[in-house]
Amino acid sequence: TLIDDLFGDIEGNIFVIPGEYEGEYIDQINEEINKYPYAVVLITSDENSKFPYKALQHPRMKVWMQYPKDYHEVDHFLPAGYSPNSKFNIPDTKELDWFWGGQVTHQDRFQLVEQLRNMDNGFLIESEGFTQGIDLQDYLDLMGKAKIVPCPLGSVQPDTMRMYDALELDCMPVIRTRDDAFYNRLLGGHPFPVVNAWSDLPYVKYSNPHGWWQYYKGEMVEQMKEDIEWLKSQS
Repeated sequence: TLIDDLFGDIEGNIFVIPGEYEGEYIDQINEEINKYPYAVVLITSDENSKFPYKALQHPRMKVWMQYPKDYHEVDHFLPAGYSPNSKFNIPDTKELDWFWGGQVTHQDRFQLVEQLRNMDNGFLIESEGFTQGIDLQDYLDLMGKAKIVPCPLGSVQPDTMRMYDALELDCMPVIRTRDDAFYNRLLGGHPFPVVNAWSDLPYVKYSNPHGWWQYYKGEMVEQMKEDIEWLKSQS
């Protein structure tokens, strides 16, 4: 959804590859992208880093990547993105201090939920699996009422759609110190509160991230346009 929202109106040879599932087709992918004079390749949906991105071959190419690891060497990074086909409703006033909903599947989330159970003026949803909680629109409506949204680890990587749903709803994501370097690398800096442990959540102060988030998305659009113009200029 983020890719379509930001890049959908940009004219250029942009290829989106769901990397987790397409690695075995690398030869066909190279054959296809080389039918065009240049290529901007977006590698998405590859939390387990299965796609052989170094095997991509094109003389005029830029590569963007979701879920980057420290060893990935590409031109730009992509955030995980926000929920598809959903309406983001931002209320005039935020009634809740916090909101969190999701699977409680590993230690980081166990610690978070244990803390949230002892905090007032929030809303907690513990689901049995991904997308197995309440209706997505109800989930987003509840999140939009909150000031802060803790963002624990995903199943494999720190980055999750929760982070960007929160930003779309003018909620402030809160991350752990352990993930600070990851988000600074991914986003080129960020305004998020960083806590050493989830027990520090009661001391977090809300600041609306709207301005930063809109600027960041605008910079992504400009970077894509610059990549395309630069690739077109090469001969």
